Amino acid sequence: MVAENDPQFCRFWNTYPRRCAKLEARKAWAHIQPDALTVDRMIEALAWQCVDLWSDPAYVPYPASWLRGERWTD
Repeated sequence: MVAENDPQFCRFWNTYPRRCAKLEARKAWAHIQPDALTVDRMIEALAWQCVDLWSDPAYVPYPASWLRGERWTD
């Protein structure tokens, strides 16, 4: 599992609009082990997904689901 204070995970976590189930998100993060470039892509994807897809917070997936589904590639 990734450390809770991992800088790249913290960048993701602080950007993600629905901060819940952090333990599961850390497990998913450790499984995919994204590099800094991938984290940049994740942050960019979240910027437009928050505006275009998730106008209603009820539709924001849990962070672990978003990570496991590689939703930054949508």
